[in-house]
Amino acid sequence: MTREEKRVCVLIPCDDHVSTSFCMALQRMTQRTLVEQPDGLTQLAVQMFGSSILPFSRQQLAMYALEQNATHTLWIDSDMSFPEDTLLRFLRRDEPIVGINAMSRRPPYRCTAQVRPDEPMVTNPDSSGLEKAHRMGFGMMWIATSVFREMEAPYFDFEWVPEKNCWRGEDYYFFEKARKLGHSFYVDHDLSLWVQHHGDFGFNPAMLGVMAKGEK
Repeated sequence: MTREEKRVCVLIPCDDHVSTSFCMALQRMTQRTLVEQPDGLTQLAVQMFGSSILPFSRQQLAMYALEQNATHTLWIDSDMSFPEDTLLRFLRRDEPIVGINAMSRRPPYRCTAQVRPDEPMVTNPDSSGLEKAHRMGFGMMWIATSVFREMEAPYFDFEWVPEKNCWRGEDYYFFEKARKLGHSFYVDHDLSLWVQHHGDFGFNPAMLGVMAKGEK
């Protein structure tokens, strides 16, 4: 790991309840990180914020990280489960914005990252390494706080898209602002294959091939 000092805030937007799988994953990740004492990690905080207005929750959490003088944020939605070495993996990254290609948890099941507007990125069991993305969901994101310090508030917002007659998610808003500042975004395929998005059961990109075979 790099010797650069890193002060990390794990940020969790949530509602009234969180899943058991998420709680166990968070506990195991925190314990593994503290046991290993990674070189350069000098501060680790975990913060939740609940609101029915998701952009408000994300904005408050980002502001909390800035107030804590954090160098990096790890965003995790409360319906995800993930490996115990998740934070250790992100600490090795030099890129300021890295996320995963999470699966949606409702039909039509699809990967949420895009290589170009409206063109999904494919993560299959053989995918590995980082791939540059156009955008991705915020289910799990590693973002340097320097990105937020460059932006004007709000960092997140819902926007109405007249041509599609729908609202656009707060993650779209963030990625457009970050792109205008010259930032690039990357998907970690290796980690994507180990993260599950929980609905009635855990969804993962590795399941796509199995689902396709079952439909034949």
